[in-house]
Amino acid sequence: MSKMFEGQPDYEKIKAELEPYITKITKVTGKATPEYRRFKENIKEWNKKFGRAAELAGTVDSIQQFQIPLYKQLKTTPEKRRLLSVIGLYRYLGLIESLGTTTLDLLVILLIANRRNLHVERFYDIPRIVHASSFDDLDDVSLAVKLAFLERNDLKETSKFIDRKLRNAIAHLNFKVDSKGEISIPRKGRWKKVNIYEEINNFGRKFMMITLILAEAELTRI
Repeated sequence: MSKMFEGQPDYEKIKAELEPYITKITKVTGKATPEYRRFKENIKEWNKKFGRAAELAGTVDSIQQFQIPLYKQLKTTPEKRRLLSVIGLYRYLGLIESLGTTTLDLLVILLIANRRNLHVERFYDIPRIVHASSFDDLDDVSLAVKLAFLERNDLKETSKFIDRKLRNAIAHLNFKVDSKGEISIPRKGRWKKVNIYEEINNFGRKFMMITLILAEAELTRI
């Protein structure tokens, strides 16, 4: 299935970024090492999490059925146009909070298995600062920190599958929807227009690229 993306610049960049980490954990790192054993346990846990996330994402995306009547009545009132756009915003947020964050956590765990350390500060336990080694350790790590961790370890194109600023704008209700249904969010001190349906499609496309690369390397069945 990944052949549908072959030759596309962003796919080739993502594949080139991920392959060294995948190769090391699947072919170079010995199966008797603590890193490999820990990674194998994490994959088992991730499969459970991904199953729940996929179920939730399916529920979120079923919102489309409520949009069809609105599309038919799109020119009727400004209220319906605004509602259609707000539904799109929360579809995007739901997809990020389910499939997006679950996939992001797997990428973080892949880096950790390659001996890239992510320090986590804990406020209610000792020691206060630990090296993350499991999904539980990532529960209190922010989206910004996880994405920055990917970028620092040369997964710059891969990290772009989540638009953190858009996600935060929706989560914090920091957006505008005008009478035409056009959406704007703050970017660099200005209000910038966003086509939320293009953003949903972009997320789905890059999410599929990443999951196909990982699946074809049999990373999720290690």
